[in-house]
Amino acid sequence: RGTGWMTIEAPFDLKPALTGLSRDQICLIDCATMWQSNHLLAENDIAQAQSEFLDDLRTCPAQIVIVSNEVGHGVVPDNALARRFREAQGRLNIALAAQADLVVQVTAGLQVTFPFASVFSFNGGSQNTINTTISDQSRIYGT
Repeated sequence: RGTGWMTIEAPFDLKPALTGLSRDQICLIDCATMWQSNHLLAENDIAQAQSEFLDDLRTCPAQIVIVSNEVGHGVVPDNALARRFREAQGRLNIALAAQADLVVQVTAGLQVTFPFASVFSFNGGSQNTINTTISDQSRIYGT
């Protein structure tokens, strides 16, 4: 990173760093997965920590870019701590995406963009009022 970057270490509480930002600044949170791990390993109340994090993001005037890992595409972990982490991270990612204006997933250098804000506006609702049904009717069977 160049000299224009300011680094703030905030392993648990992001509010002080976010509160000091102005509307003309951009904040990169790298990464939500490590933040989540810190809380899990410290045996903090995950639901409360996530709620406070989301509230802090809502009240921050700056533009925020958040890096997070997708943890739900692999096998189900074989131990309780890893399963708890996977579930908590999945819930955090869902909540972050629902609150975001734009979500971009990058895999192997390829990006897929999900414009969530327009989806919520289009449906006339908010993240709390949209229900989604997923149906897989596109299975292709080879011979």
